[in-house]
Amino acid sequence: EAKEIFYIGLAALWKRGRGGYPPGFNFYAYLLQTCKQQWYNELDRKKRGGGDITFDEAGVLQDRDPSIQEILEQVEFEEQLYRYLDRLGEPCRTLLLLWADGLSFEEIAQKMGYQNANSARQQKHRCIERLRGIMNDET
Repeated sequence: EAKEIFYIGLAALWKRGRGGYPPGFNFYAYLLQTCKQQWYNELDRKKRGGGDITFDEAGVLQDRDPSIQEILEQVEFEEQLYRYLDRLGEPCRTLLLLWADGLSFEEIAQKMGYQNANSARQQKHRCIERLRGIMNDET
């Protein structure tokens, strides 16, 4: 469940950044708030559905101020991710962003002019391999 909530938070961050981020935008705070709200929604859904909430699940809700180090690491991660995507170039950058936004391969194929969903899926795998190569070159 935590992974799903984190991915939802990342998708929201991607969507938020499509038009560019305003000056002083705090990536970490936005991601944290989005995930926290999603977690509240999940707990609320469990309560309404009669599901039991364990102590571990409820314990995640404890507020904790992030350390300066955590904030800096998150900002650095976001900046590095966008640098990698910029180096990747088109059409891979667009394809991966559409995929991260949760579009189906059918939708991606239509938007990008691929013959079918399989072509879009294969291209995504090629793009990820290229992205891995770019990331490995820097390490």
